Amino acid sequence: MVDLVGIIDKGVKELKFYFLLQVYAWRIQLVYRADFIMYAITSAIYILITLVFVDVIYTVTYSIAGWSYFQLLMLIAIAGLGLNTSNYIINPGFIFDALWEGGFDNYLTKPHNPLFYVIGESTDTSAIGDIAGYFILFIYAALNIQFSALALFAFLALFVLGIGVLSLLQVVLITVSYKFANSAGWVGLLIDLAENFTRYPLTLYGLIGVIFFTIVVPLGIASFYPSEIMTGKISLTGYLIIFAIAVAMTYAFYKLSRYLLHSYTSAMG
Repeated sequence: MVDLVGIIDKGVKELKFYFLLQVYAWRIQLVYRADFIMYAITSAIYILITLVFVDVIYTVTYSIAGWSYFQLLMLIAIAGLGLNTSNYIINPGFIFDALWEGGFDNYLTKPHNPLFYVIGESTDTSAIGDIAGYFILFIYAALNIQFSALALFAFLALFVLGIGVLSLLQVVLITVSYKFANSAGWVGLLIDLAENFTRYPLTLYGLIGVIFFTIVVPLGIASFYPSEIMTGKISLTGYLIIFAIAVAMTYAFYKLSRYLLHSYTSAMG
C-alpha cells in the first residue's frame, strides 16, 4: 500500500532543502550587487527594444494571425517569463561542469534527491532581472485585455507545468550532452532559439511548427498555450488535451532525468 504520508513528508523535506539552497544562492548574488544591477539594466533595454519592434509591426497591421497588439504583448511576456524562469531554475553550464569534472559524485552521496540538489545549487539568480521585466509587461498586457478569474487559474496551472517540462527537458539534454559531447552550450542556444519563435503565435508555422514546439521542444506549453488561455483563444477540450500532454511529459522527463543522473559515471570511473 502506498505510504502517502511518507511521500508527502519526504516531499516537504526536499522542498525545504531546495529553498535553503535558494537562500545561499541569493546571499552569494548580493555580494556582487553591481552584476545584478547590470543584468537588470540589460534586461530592461532588451524588453524595450522588443516593444519598439512590436509597435513598428502594428503600424502596418491590426493583427498577427488573429492576435491583437495587447494579445501579442501577452504572448511575448509569457514566453519571456517561461524561458527565464526555467533559466533561473536550470543553469546548463553548472550542471554539465559538475558531471564532466566528477563533482556530481558528491550529490549521489547526499541524503537528498540528487535532482533537487543539483538544480538547487545551479540556480541562475541573474535571470531574475528578465523575470521582473517580463512580469511588468505581463501586468501591462493583462490590464488591457479581458479574462476571468477561472482563466487566470487555468493559466497558472498550465504555465507551472510548462516550466517544469522545459526545465526537466534541459536536465535530460545536459546529461545526454555529457555522454556524447564535450559541452552543453548547445542546450542553452537551442532553448534561446526556440524562444524567439514562440514569441509569435505557433499557428504561423503550420502544423509541423505546432507539433515541434509542443512535443519536441515544448516551449509552447510554457508560452503559447497559456497565452491562449489568457486571451480566450483555446477551448476547454483543447486545454484539457494540452494539460494532459504537459502532465505526461513532466512525469516522463522527471523519470528519465532521475534515471540518467542515477546512472551517472564520473570521468574518474
